[in-house]
Amino acid sequence: MLFRDQSQQRGRYFLGIQDALKREGIGHPVMVIDRERLRANCRAIRALWPKGMDLRIVAKSLPNVDLLRLVLDELDASGLMTFNAPMLGQLAGCFPDHHQLLGKPLSINDAARVLGTMDPAAKVTWLVDTEDRFHQYRELARAQSRRLSIALEIDVGLHRGGLSTDQLAAVVRRFADQTDLTFSGLMGYEPHIGGLPEFFGLRKRALAHTRAAYRAAVSICAAQFGDDFLRNGGGSASYFYHLDDTCLSEMSVGSVLVKPTDFDLAENQDVLPAALYRGAGFEKIQRLCHSRGRWALCVAASFEPEFGTGSVHSRGLLESRSRGSTWPEAKRYFWTLDKPRGTDPWPPRRYLR
Repeated sequence: MLFRDQSQQRGRYFLGIQDALKREGIGHPVMVIDRERLRANCRAIRALWPKGMDLRIVAKSLPNVDLLRLVLDELDASGLMTFNAPMLGQLAGCFPDHHQLLGKPLSINDAARVLGTMDPAAKVTWLVDTEDRFHQYRELARAQSRRLSIALEIDVGLHRGGLSTDQLAAVVRRFADQTDLTFSGLMGYEPHIGGLPEFFGLRKRALAHTRAAYRAAVSICAAQFGDDFLRNGGGSASYFYHLDDTCLSEMSVGSVLVKPTDFDLAENQDVLPAALYRGAGFEKIQRLCHSRGRWALCVAASFEPEFGTGSVHSRGLLESRSRGSTWPEAKRYFWTLDKPRGTDPWPPRRYLR
């Protein structure tokens, strides 16, 4: 089947970005963040957020301290979700008043290393996904004479890890036998829901299963700890399924605030694309430059310097990779300034993979 060529001249939106880059003397590969659109996206998300539900920012999807600061201020977010030891340590120093929840369990060696350098007053909740890891963290807490806040990861249908209902009950009982770890709540991740088709009710059944699994986990924990604990769920591709879910106390978002193409979903139509990528690839983002006018220019942005190198990927702005690597496929995920198909700053659904 042949497709008609729909190439056009660059529209005013792209020409405006091009002029901004020229004024700043930037000719190398660069990520461009539209600050006006980013702020508008923050307002749109906050407007639909359920009253009484907290909002957590996924740090790995907005990998720059200044960018995170802007988003935290705009959304009045309750905390951050972090994913590795360098990120955790750096953000604890940059945002000491914001609580951090680990988005995936740290190995015990990484946890020990970052604990040794972290202020004891740091607001961190560590993630535990198995009974073995529970015992490891208990021994770590004893060795460092600290009491650690622990959230339990539960399997709500993704089956990539986390505790089943029976496993959760066993781990919950372990809290009563010790004083080194404090139960703080639950975290359940369900990005698979949006990837399921709607026909035959597959998506609806998966969502019902996720909610039932979460409620069962809450019931188990409430029997021992009461019902005042953290219940984290959602994500940039699934938060809209839980806007009426009273079981959750908070949801996490990140990538949707800049809306790369993986998040160009019907449910996200009130959010505008705010991240554009110019060039064939890049090795390391070093800083966030604020140019005159509306553009924030992310010049070649990781958490610096500890977070290391990175490259654009489909579910955020940065992925940790080996030093000096580039990823030419990045053009698939972010609209470039080189050959846009039209005046729209983002590809319509028919161009998505």
